[in-house]
Amino acid sequence: MKQLRNLRAKLFTNNRGSVALMTAITMPVFIGMGALAFDVGYAYNIKTEMQQAIDIASLAALKKMKDDNPDPLALYGITTKSALRDLEKDIIKLVNKNAPAVGRNISVKKEDIQFGVWNFSTQKLNTAQNAAGVNAVKITAILNEIRGNALPTFFGSIFRDSLDISVETTAFLPIPPSFHMLSNDAVGAFTTTKGTDIDVASIQVNSNARGALESTLYAKDIGTPYYNITGTINGIKTGRVKEKQPAVADFLQDLPEISTGGRCTRRNFKTRRMFEILRPGIYCGGLKITNVQEVKFLPGTYIIKGGPLLIDKTMKGKNIIGEDVLIYLSGKDAEINAQAGNLYFTGPKTGNHAGVTFFSARGNSAPKKHVFHPPTKLYVHGVFYAPDSDVEFISSRLEGTCRIVCFISKTLLLDKTHVDYLFTHLSAGPDSPLKPIKERLPNPPSLEKKMRPYTIEGVT
Repeated sequence: MKQLRNLRAKLFTNNRGSVALMTAITMPVFIGMGALAFDVGYAYNIKTEMQQAIDIASLAALKKMKDDNPDPLALYGITTKSALRDLEKDIIKLVNKNAPAVGRNISVKKEDIQFGVWNFSTQKLNTAQNAAGVNAVKITAILNEIRGNALPTFFGSIFRDSLDISVETTAFLPIPPSFHMLSNDAVGAFTTTKGTDIDVASIQVNSNARGALESTLYAKDIGTPYYNITGTINGIKTGRVKEKQPAVADFLQDLPEISTGGRCTRRNFKTRRMFEILRPGIYCGGLKITNVQEVKFLPGTYIIKGGPLLIDKTMKGKNIIGEDVLIYLSGKDAEINAQAGNLYFTGPKTGNHAGVTFFSARGNSAPKKHVFHPPTKLYVHGVFYAPDSDVEFISSRLEGTCRIVCFISKTLLLDKTHVDYLFTHLSAGPDSPLKPIKERLPNPPSLEKKMRPYTIEGVT
């Protein structure tokens, strides 16, 4: 019995040869796993390089779309289908230039490129039905068995001969409104009366009220392809105006306020000379322009505080000119009351407020209302920014140019007023005292950052 127990113990404790046996059994598994890990790592690197290639191509395409587009009605959009086809070719060339060798000339085809409009509310791409208004592109790069271009494996073929790879990116440019009413609850936040003609690239009314838009205009009076109302329309409804659309943020909300400290440059100033020349500074008690032949603002920043910017009826038909000028309306009393005059203003070309001509203070310091009476004419090469003020144009004229955002106010009334922000040169007709402006207007730096193309990557 004792001998039997000893024999059994030896059988269970003697492991000579077992390591070799286990090694022989598991070695193929380890080799296969190592090979698979190598192939997976290789595939991951290829996928990363392909993703970078389509990201670069999508951003470059949108930059070209933005820089080359001459049509202000389309904002950033390509205006012809042939232009889209040319852009497709450019995308494919750029992908092939930056893609890994295994994916060149095979990973992206024309059908893998989609142009459309990015919906900021749903975060989805709406494929364009036509070439106008495009602000987004989606690119998919594919290597798979169905296409016959799957990525071959090196060592993992004991598991699979090839691996499928698919990466995609959607790049888009924000389309902010060129005219934007920010009030979120005002009835008649945007009011247009019969006799008004408005030609601008896009309109956004943030008010969610019933009757957020009060309108008596027909489609022929509205020259804009993007006309969105968060609330509803009271009055004539046309196919161009869309109700119950998502609100849009103030694209200039990061524009820095202007310091109003320091000593007053002028107090209760009133024009006196027939050809008045004004200098930058702080105009305490307001600024009254009256009974002169012409007024010229020298380049710089003008702060109006403690009183209005008043242009009285004696200025009918007279020119008020400011080149490279920013007018900051500081405080509740700094309202614009333009009863007459032809106002020609261009914004500064550099600095934090580049491209801004009028800046009305925000919040509790905001002037309540700015009013332009007949027969005032306002020509602005730049942005009119009054986010917390109501603005009214009554039987007057508003024309100008801008890069992206043109006019922002809390509410806007256009009563028998002609509005045109579509022409590319600020000439305002043959009688304009300004030379036609040929260079592209700069954006404020805070806005320029928002206008860069962005990508959303989706890897499957």
